[in-house]
Amino acid sequence: MSEEKAEKVEQEVLFTLKHHIDFDCYLEFNHLMVEDMATVKQKKTTIMGLIEVIVGALFLFGSLFTGQKTSWLYPILAVILIVMGSYGLLFYRFIFPAQLKKAAKKQYAQNEYLQNDVELQFCDDTFREIAAATDNTVEWSEVQRIKYTDHLIAMILENQRCVIIPKTSIRNFEPDFLKYLERQIQRFEITAVHREKTAG
Repeated sequence: MSEEKAEKVEQEVLFTLKHHIDFDCYLEFNHLMVEDMATVKQKKTTIMGLIEVIVGALFLFGSLFTGQKTSWLYPILAVILIVMGSYGLLFYRFIFPAQLKKAAKKQYAQNEYLQNDVELQFCDDTFREIAAATDNTVEWSEVQRIKYTDHLIAMILENQRCVIIPKTSIRNFEPDFLKYLERQIQRFEITAVHREKTAG
């Protein structure tokens, strides 16, 4: 193949992004990835927690205020039920976000990819990812889902690997890049989910 033909085969780079993924962006990405799972589990945990609190309260009331002599084990079991139910009610509101942040902080500090600048070169059928110890060319057909928030775009690939794009990196040409992304979504039938709010 001649050099001229080789140049024709090599795709034109339409957009080049260069960015560093900071911790806030990475934490929001983690919230985004567990959002659906956490929502389903939160509903189940909240229902179970509510049932445990109600049963425990009734049990405690019955063992202490009915005037009947009962074993000291019953009030203790009732309190245990109430504590377990309260934990379930509070877990996904307060405890889970703190645990997720702690785990994300550890992962972020240990991940060489996240500690260095990333360059993404987007073409018509492929995009290239260049970072520390990473130089991948990805076919657009490998992209399964794209998730948006106010601050980032997350592309989930077939092998469950993700490419994170902070929206600050497309600030200068955001409308054009988003139009390009929308074309790719339609062309390759990619599932796109918009979450236009900051993950809490």
